[in-house]
Amino acid sequence: MNTLDTKRKYTYQRTVEGATYTNYYISSLPQDMAIAHLQRTWGTCAWTKQLRPDFKILSIEVVK
Repeated sequence: MNTLDTKRKYTYQRTVEGATYTNYYISSLPQDMAIAHLQRTWGTCAWTKQLRPDFKILSIEVVK
């Protein structure tokens, strides 16, 4: 089975201005690349470009 055939659902949580958001992202990228994408897109502060300390990946599960 090709690695790109495996899809994973990443459930993540972030806090912005006191509000906590939980969402998910489905990707067929290799796990390390998908996590890096999530961190860049949703876990990085727009002002400082640093990873937010409250950004968390809550779960990773294989989906079909």
